[in-house]
Amino acid sequence: MANKRIKVKGYRGLWYREVERLAVPGTTEKVFYAIFQKRDENGFLKTHEVRLGKQYADGITPARANIMRSNLIESRIQTPKEKKQQQH
Repeated sequence: MANKRIKVKGYRGLWYREVERLAVPGTTEKVFYAIFQKRDENGFLKTHEVRLGKQYADGITPARANIMRSNLIESRIQTPKEKKQQQH
């Protein structure tokens, strides 16, 4: 099992990698990631890459991952890095 990126067909900016499931040894599940660009406080475009969740453990599907990606782009939800900066 390689840790290579596999693009999600039909969805721009989404990819996944397959990892071994912890709950059911010997099987795999997909971990979804989103990549997108967003303007920072200075107005420059910055590329973000965010882990969205696991297929079975978090119930993430490609459609749900795409909705999460669009919400991240539109700043409806925050990236983990933004949440961490806000707490400090």
